Amino acid sequence: MVKQEFIDEMRRMLPPERFKREFEAEFAEDEASYFPQDLIARCIHPDLDYYDFESYPSGVFYAGVDFGKHRDYSAVAVVESKDDKLYTVHMHRFPLGESYASVIGYVKTLCERWDSIVSVVADQTGVGEYIVEDMVNAGIPVEGVILTQQRKEEILGYMKQAM
Repeated sequence: MVKQEFIDEMRRMLPPERFKREFEAEFAEDEASYFPQDLIARCIHPDLDYYDFESYPSGVFYAGVDFGKHRDYSAVAVVESKDDKLYTVHMHRFPLGESYASVIGYVKTLCERWDSIVSVVADQTGVGEYIVEDMVNAGIPVEGVILTQQRKEEILGYMKQAM
């Protein structure tokens, strides 16, 4: 049992959102959050189709690739365009240290199985042009982007608006 004096002292000492979270089990949203929890919750669709790597779905798809190696994970996300909306239908995070060749092979196989992946956007900020060149040489319909702070803000703004 916790004494009321302790609770009152913690209420005075802690920021309000932390007190609510730790003592009232109320997970108050961080006001500085760019994507509020209620916005994220409205984007969750319980009946959404998720396609695994072995699937052969039909539709109009777009993929994004973020390359990591030692500190960050490489990841692939695929969205489906349907009824003027985008739905995340596939995600894969590679283990730390995974080779870029493995990531490229994964994306190439997805493009072959899902013959309607319109384009792949790959972050070439840290890895450079040669990774995107390897993807082009592998027959992947890829566009490399360098994510400057301004570009990230534009993307996040578009994403928030789409949500």
